[in-house]
Amino acid sequence: MVNLNAKMSCVQDSHLSEDELLSVPGFAQTKWRYIRETQEWIPVFHWADAADPLTFLAVEPSNDDPDREDWITPEGFPREQ
Repeated sequence: MVNLNAKMSCVQDSHLSEDELLSVPGFAQTKWRYIRETQEWIPVFHWADAADPLTFLAVEPSNDDPDREDWITPEGFPREQ
């Protein structure tokens, strides 16, 4: 998750392999803090790097509702909402 525009938003990455995610230039060197695991055993991490997360992530407004969190994917790997 990343904090953008005073909202915590999930990074959508389930459509990527680990190698694809790490192929985003500079992403492998970023820092994340483990927070917890969901009831579905999905680990939750928060952005903990000094760099701007928008260097590595693409952001779109939610198609469902403008008050919902943004739709965020790793740069270069879009995913349909």
